[in-house]
Amino acid sequence: VGAAVDVPRAAAAPAKSIAPAPQQTQPLIPAWEVDRFLWPALCEKLLHDEQSYFAQAGGKIASSVRDGLKSLAITGSRRGEGRTTLALCLARSAAKAGLKVVLVDADFARPQLAAALGLEIAASWHEAALGKTSLAEVAIKSIDDNLTVLPLDVSTAAALLSLADPRLTRTLRDAARSFDLLVLDL
Repeated sequence: VGAAVDVPRAAAAPAKSIAPAPQQTQPLIPAWEVDRFLWPALCEKLLHDEQSYFAQAGGKIASSVRDGLKSLAITGSRRGEGRTTLALCLARSAAKAGLKVVLVDADFARPQLAAALGLEIAASWHEAALGKTSLAEVAIKSIDDNLTVLPLDVSTAAALLSLADPRLTRTLRDAARSFDLLVLDL
């Protein structure tokens, strides 16, 4: 609270628009729905154990989302550390807590979310980023799990993909606008 500052007219310059106006995007409504995903046995065990971290994780994530968390990226330094299992369990816990969650396979070297959930896919989300299909056409929603997945096809392992590509990051931002939480399996 204070007095208004009087800026001389000669010193004030008209504001210049540096960034383009944000595009109005329609909400992402998955074209594909399944009754439920086929969860890996380890995920089922971790999620049903009353003493595990995941029994409390959904509430903690929901609280963080209320505080501004929009995306959660799971990464590691080498194969076999459990990144995909962790991403699956956190996404499912958050969805059980009532959040609208999208789980994105962003492991370009070895995508495995679709296989881990027992999904056969026709297209990958990176194809939507490249303009070959719509993001809705690759999104798969599980009704029972209240969770949407944006899968990658194993053929992407041969492609030179990177989150440094603005088309990929723009697609992820577009997807994030339709959900409370975006979980990336890196």
